[in-house]
Amino acid sequence: ITGALRASRRSRTADSLVVAGASAPALLALSEADSLLARAEIADARWPTPYVQRAAVSVLRAEALRQDPAALPAVIDSGIARATRALALDARNADAFEYRGKLHYMAFAQRVHANPDHNRQSLALAEQDLTSAVRLNPNQAGAWDLLSNVHYWKPDLGLAAQAAREAYRADSYLR
Repeated sequence: ITGALRASRRSRTADSLVVAGASAPALLALSEADSLLARAEIADARWPTPYVQRAAVSVLRAEALRQDPAALPAVIDSGIARATRALALDARNADAFEYRGKLHYMAFAQRVHANPDHNRQSLALAEQDLTSAVRLNPNQAGAWDLLSNVHYWKPDLGLAAQAAREAYRADSYLR
């Protein structure tokens, strides 16, 4: 558990660095967090938390690598695989659904797939996962926020506005 806690601290540090535009130090902190979580996975392969947190690390890593589109597919795919593994262990894990939805949305938004059909599929998968996250936890503000973006791109502006209101209700200070 201590490794998972240290990894969580490193991830929060990396998140602040990504927001500040310091990608290189953020990626270093994320590598450290990922290594700690990989050890936690080995220690207890039936514990979903390290898989969920590694999916969260993949989200942050993808955000830090937006200027390096060639690196995004591998980061996104590995994060989706980790969230999927967490869901195999705990099918009601709202965080795993949220992170997998975020990664599918990133694949859509960053046009990771050359095929437009794959991009549309990424958007549909993001909607499916984010909807599952908010169904399991109606206070999942990040999932509501991104679900608003998904509905905007469909486009369904009524649902986009409704999801944005739910995000605000769940966390009025959401960044």
